[in-house]
Amino acid sequence: VHPSILSITSSSAAEFRFAGDAFFSSGIYAGKQAARLTDGGLMNLGDDRKVGINEFTKAFYTTPGVDSGLISDAWIRNHYRWIVWKLAATEVAFPNEFAGRLLTPDRVAL
Repeated sequence: VHPSILSITSSSAAEFRFAGDAFFSSGIYAGKQAARLTDGGLMNLGDDRKVGINEFTKAFYTTPGVDSGLISDAWIRNHYRWIVWKLAATEVAFPNEFAGRLLTPDRVAL
């Protein structure tokens, strides 16, 4: 289990940021294009070449079928927090089965 995942708690999960070079192609990492997530949303990396709650919020609003008038940023932040925490906790609890496989941008977006 990656050390950054070991430090995730329910309190810190909302601040977790994914390293762009670990999950995205070189074109996306270089900022030349957006990543198309499994749910159809478009993810752009932040200025630090990582993705976190702000990037997920923007990507969520680009997802087909999402009505931004029905969902608040606070709702997205709350769900991001609990999804990140659950996936991280599952990797820690079952490292032989899930280490490095659950906490990914695509799984969080789904």
